[in-house]
Amino acid sequence: MKISNLKRVFAAGVLIASGLTAMHADEARLVITTKSGTTAEFLIADSPVITFQDNLLNVTGGGSEISVEADAVGSFDFVPSEGAGVDEVMADGSRFSGLRPGTRVQVFSSDGRLTATFIADDSESVSVNLKSLAPGIYIISTPDASFKIKK
Repeated sequence: MKISNLKRVFAAGVLIASGLTAMHADEARLVITTKSGTTAEFLIADSPVITFQDNLLNVTGGGSEISVEADAVGSFDFVPSEGAGVDEVMADGSRFSGLRPGTRVQVFSSDGRLTATFIADDSESVSVNLKSLAPGIYIISTPDASFKIKK
């Protein structure tokens, strides 16, 4: 593909993708920024497909498609949703707030074993009780963030 065609494909993808994410800024998304500062965004909910071929980064999803030379990519970021994350974690790691009701908060041991699951209530928070767990390293995981703690 010629460079001029490549630029047109990328520009069209940027216009389409930026319009989609402007309406869904609170949803998790993939953001690709070129070294020249141009950005393209894809909603993670649209399951974007990322491939590399002949030094080109190709991304398709949600009816959008971009192709850009791999050397021209400045950054490639996954941006979590704004409304379903953890707003506050107390020092003991026992209280999480800012979660959508029904959100799962899971606790994993350092060897990857699921040790506990908690569900956020209607107050958009959940108490995670670690008292019954043996001392060690644990990962507390929400859909948008994970925290490593030492008990």
